[in-house]
Amino acid sequence: MKAFNKIKSLFVLCLLLGFVACQEEKPEWKPVDPPGPTQGVFFPAGNPPAVIEMEPPAEFTVTISRNNKAGAVEVPITVLKNEGNIFVVPNKVSFADGEETTQFKVSFPTAQPKVPYQLTLEVQGDQYVDIYGLTNTTFSTNVTLIKWNLFAKGTWISEFWDDEDGEPSEWPMELYKCEGDDEYRLYDVWNDGCDIRFRWDGESKQITPVAPGVAYTVSSRAVWGFPTGVNYNDGGTPRIITFFIDPRIEVTGEAGTYFDLENKIMVLSGYYGIIRPTGFAGWGFGWTEIFSISELL
Repeated sequence: MKAFNKIKSLFVLCLLLGFVACQEEKPEWKPVDPPGPTQGVFFPAGNPPAVIEMEPPAEFTVTISRNNKAGAVEVPITVLKNEGNIFVVPNKVSFADGEETTQFKVSFPTAQPKVPYQLTLEVQGDQYVDIYGLTNTTFSTNVTLIKWNLFAKGTWISEFWDDEDGEPSEWPMELYKCEGDDEYRLYDVWNDGCDIRFRWDGESKQITPVAPGVAYTVSSRAVWGFPTGVNYNDGGTPRIITFFIDPRIEVTGEAGTYFDLENKIMVLSGYYGIIRPTGFAGWGFGWTEIFSISELL
């Protein structure tokens, strides 16, 4: 019995020693020493977006800022990704004393049209970056070079946007074709930035709307919505009036949507309306917009 008690006591002692050893091995937490003075450099909002299409010249501007504007400083720019090695980026940017924001140019002179290229830049180093800050120290974008050539000139005729006498409104319009592709573009149809883009094979009458149009389903039909830039306030939140194109060639009881180059006319049939949270609200059916071509380039 005494031998058993000694063994029992020895076992308990080992457990206690093991527990103490585990306690002693636990590392002591120490806060990280804050870095020394830093410039707090970052890429502010308003820079080119994550995906952009650009026309020649093949370059864009990047804005870079700092929180500490005291003193002149040169900040290195680290390139994390330069797809195809086509981007020309400065290896540093300079801030003058008291200057909070500066800019630099990025060019890509050897880029091929309609090919997307990825660029990612970063500012590194404790003396330049505030590691505890919430600012963005990385800039990334996907760039596609695209060139639009003038294809035709003519007149836009709108049934919906009638004049003071109730007659269809008319205004000059130009149609552009993407170099090396079957995509076409009508610029600023209703307002600045409100474009219509579509694909056409050059032979048939079928056209297919593409971005920046948005696909919707209206009355069980697949249509494409192109914002006009015009606000409509129905007593709630103002919403943008949108033209919804039905891309089918033949639409029963309606004019249809087609491009007839032989007769120099493009007809877009659809609906004008707005998108509410509860669904689509439109004005009539079969509104027709016409591009009447007067000159082919």
